[in-house]
Amino acid sequence: MALYYLLTFIVCICALFSYINFKWLKLPATIGTMLLSLIASVIMTMGHGYFPFIRTNVESMITLLPFQQLLLKVMLGFLLFAGAIHVNTKLLLQHIKVISLLAVLGVVIAAGISTLLFWGLFTLLHLPVSLGQCALLAAIISPTDPVAVIALLKKSPLSQELEIVITAEALFNDGIAVVLYTCLAGAVAGGGASTLSAATVSLSFLQIGIGGIAFGFALGFVGQLIIKSIDRYEVEILITIALVMGGYNLAEHFHVSGALAIVVMGLMIGNTISLGKYVSAVTKDYLHKVWEIIEFVLNAILFLYVGFQLFALKADYNVLLWCIPGVGIALASRWVSVWLPSVIFFRKLNMTLKTINLLTWGGLRGGLSLAMVLALPASPVQPYLLTTVYGIVVFSMLVQGTTLAKIGDKKKK
Repeated sequence: MALYYLLTFIVCICALFSYINFKWLKLPATIGTMLLSLIASVIMTMGHGYFPFIRTNVESMITLLPFQQLLLKVMLGFLLFAGAIHVNTKLLLQHIKVISLLAVLGVVIAAGISTLLFWGLFTLLHLPVSLGQCALLAAIISPTDPVAVIALLKKSPLSQELEIVITAEALFNDGIAVVLYTCLAGAVAGGGASTLSAATVSLSFLQIGIGGIAFGFALGFVGQLIIKSIDRYEVEILITIALVMGGYNLAEHFHVSGALAIVVMGLMIGNTISLGKYVSAVTKDYLHKVWEIIEFVLNAILFLYVGFQLFALKADYNVLLWCIPGVGIALASRWVSVWLPSVIFFRKLNMTLKTINLLTWGGLRGGLSLAMVLALPASPVQPYLLTTVYGIVVFSMLVQGTTLAKIGDKKKK
């Protein structure tokens, strides 16, 4: 019953904050929910002496339902599938070269630059963070977050071509990020020493990344066959939910990327639905609406938790010391990771400086980065990593997210 009461509290707070946002703030749903939870966190922290039981109960809520487990093991598959089924696969294939370069080469470049810059920053601040731990931090913040990106791009004024590049890159680039994160996570537990070889990294990439894509194709093929064989929206909705839950857990069981598997499956099933040859207009409408509702509710819960994770920073409130330059490092490494491929492959990418700037500013970091850093084992350096990632995520959502629409290049076609 304790879990039920906890979920009741979370849903009630999400509903209240969503109502306040849509009624008065009128911000994008994810940003409004996170901003209100941040404000609530600050108020509870400042008023702890007057109403200590409120903060105690909220901290208990965070402890009872760990954020990293909630996102990485439960919510991520649903959110990725909900985003993938709405992607225009025909347009995606037209820009597959750009997307592939940004999703793979771009992440590697961003991670390499961020590692060196973070190492220099922490050395300058005399903080005991090693080069290996800086590499782990870079792997966490280098990829753009598909959950945050998709949630904020739906109503943006960006062109359809640019939106598909940003969205698809965000959906795919977490595959290489998971490889880097998995390989480097031992650096923190081991005090920063890394014994990884190129062969180990290559094997991990093949197993986690390529394996996840292959598994996703298998899931998508099965899903397409089932959807083509019937036309009953209640059954098809239940089947898609089962495929997401079962597929994600099976992928993780076989040690391949569940995230990539669900993205590929979502693209394939979404393409089948959008063709309109195998499902009626009613079924197509219900499928999209149900998954939009699932996405909205889970995003509200996710970004409520992002705001309340401010309590996790209680180990060190001197966040501005390294968060401000940390934000600069994240943006600079992202810009170079987009610009460099555009120089090397200029004719293929055909990117203008404005497009590079838009891709940089639209490379949002969200709850996924925060979940990865929270999943790290306890260590003396974890507070520094957590504080840095949290500062980057908050800036990304509240500043980049709210201003992205104002710098869009042109209206959608």
